[in-house]
Amino acid sequence: MKIQRIIQQLQHILFFFIFFPFFLIAQTNTLDSLKKEWSNKAIDTLELGQLIAISDQFSESDFEQAIEIAQYGLDLSQEKEYASWQAAFNHQLGNFYQSKSSYDTAKLYLDQAIAIYQQQNNLSNAAQSLVLKGKVLTDEADFSAATQSLLQAIELYEQSDHQAGLGYAYTELADALFYLERYADGAAYGEKAIAIYQQIDRQENLALAYQAAATCYMGVPDYEQALEYMKSALAIIETLDTHPIKIASIHNSIGNAYKKLKRYEEALTFYFKSQKIVEELQHPGGRSATMANIGEIYLLMGDYEKARINNQRSIEISEQYGFQMNLLENLCYGVVINKALKNYEEALAFSEKARQLQDTILSAEKDKIAKELTLKYETAQKEELIATQAMQIRQQRMVQLLGLGLAVVFGILLLQFYRNAQQKQKVNTQLAAINAQLAQKNQDNELLLREIHHRVKNNLQVISSLLSLQSAQVKDEATLEAMRESRNRVRSMALIHQKLYQRENLAGVEMRDYFKTLSKGILTSFGIKSDQIAVKTEMEEIEMDVDYAIPIGLIVNELLTNSMKYAFPKEKKGEISISLSEMGDNQLKLVVADSGIGNSDEQSTSGTGFGSQLVQLLTMQINGKLEVLLEDGRKTILHFKPVLKQAA
Repeated sequence: MKIQRIIQQLQHILFFFIFFPFFLIAQTNTLDSLKKEWSNKAIDTLELGQLIAISDQFSESDFEQAIEIAQYGLDLSQEKEYASWQAAFNHQLGNFYQSKSSYDTAKLYLDQAIAIYQQQNNLSNAAQSLVLKGKVLTDEADFSAATQSLLQAIELYEQSDHQAGLGYAYTELADALFYLERYADGAAYGEKAIAIYQQIDRQENLALAYQAAATCYMGVPDYEQALEYMKSALAIIETLDTHPIKIASIHNSIGNAYKKLKRYEEALTFYFKSQKIVEELQHPGGRSATMANIGEIYLLMGDYEKARINNQRSIEISEQYGFQMNLLENLCYGVVINKALKNYEEALAFSEKARQLQDTILSAEKDKIAKELTLKYETAQKEELIATQAMQIRQQRMVQLLGLGLAVVFGILLLQFYRNAQQKQKVNTQLAAINAQLAQKNQDNELLLREIHHRVKNNLQVISSLLSLQSAQVKDEATLEAMRESRNRVRSMALIHQKLYQRENLAGVEMRDYFKTLSKGILTSFGIKSDQIAVKTEMEEIEMDVDYAIPIGLIVNELLTNSMKYAFPKEKKGEISISLSEMGDNQLKLVVADSGIGNSDEQSTSGTGFGSQLVQLLTMQINGKLEVLLEDGRKTILHFKPVLKQAA
């Protein structure tokens, strides 16, 4: 009988794979047909495997039907208590909802899949679901959480020695680290993925790994390496049966690398290749991007009329499809192009339109945050009032019961004591529930505050990017230097908010780590290598309230900028040290010292430059005392005493 059963199952599978494609075409409602066919049938793992295949096939033609079939499979596997299939259908549904950009739903299904796989000790499948969750979090722009999910996946893949999975996780982690601006780390993980896929000969995966690594090298920046890897990815993709939009994307990226290398004719060649594909596909995002890039190249080459035509077409597409950030960037380029053509009225109109769009984007963010805060506050007030009234009612009942107990005989008193004990237990249970609710509200408020810091950081990043964009068109060195210093000041403030939302403790910023990150950014902005000027932060970990962290960060930014500009002339090598220490009686001492020439008049903090005035004003703001010593270099010492916030 067992042999006969196996033969029947094999016949069933063969029938399914031969005739099912025709079945898909003939049926108008496959799910209803399946339910009717299987209503009186003993469902086993073979049928559940069929549902996985059917759902995958429908995902290419009827996405909603694919989701319904997968959900039906999940319901059947839960009914039959097939845990492995429950995890498989949860993973599949998570993948479908990720493709639909329904991120909360996708995470819900993926978390269930991960939990089941971990319970079964199925490490490689749990890791696969963690990688997909990392992609969802990356799409949500929650890059820190995405990184954590991907690192967990890597750990599980390493434990199970799953090389292909490791390459997959490394590739996705490189993408997440790019958005966190950890370009060197992202490139390193991209290199790891490349090495794995070269060894196991997975060509399509190898192409994706090349592309991820190249994107990170663009941020490092190492444009030659980025160009080499993009070309390697293109050579592989062109040999595979893949969607043309992937080829267009790589062509566009190669054009970007040539643009950064100032090889404009070669950049145009690849932009035109990308444009031809996206025009044939009528892909709005691709058309807008390639036209914008072509317009920028013509602007850099001085062919302003061609730049204007392509810029205008890109603006029209961005307005039609609501690509607001692309539209803002194109409007800014439109200002520069029309100024070059002496179309001053057009340039003014573009500038005003860009300003209004930027205000709209920022206002929308502010309104959203304000509405969320108001809703949270009003909900908390109502719930607190209801809880207080309920407590008062319970207390009144207890008083009435106690008064009644005093008026009765001894036997009734004993009964009343028993009832009071029960009531007390009930109150304790309710109090515990209320405390749990308050703890949850505190957690929600913490998440909201973290999101506010995140969005403030993002808005400051937009300002920094606009300054960078504008500085690309500035020729005057003094103006260019002023814009670069302004961008560094904006970055120092953005870094404060970034450190806040990345920490578990939202009350303060850990200054040693902040100084390290700040100094690296300033070195990069000046194009100075670490082997020329070394920045040391030899100090203990100190947390500082954001009201003091921002002015201290700006002061250190100005002092570092001052040292890098004047202390080391003619590429003189040297060292800059930063330290913050406690001096007792709640006083703090900040020291920024360099080993430079030390006696330059240009370095005097009592000068009339904006930077020195800013240091003086910020010192006054925090009631500090500033001291400058010119001995074996230049040392700036700031004594200040943070004022503790009073409880409301």
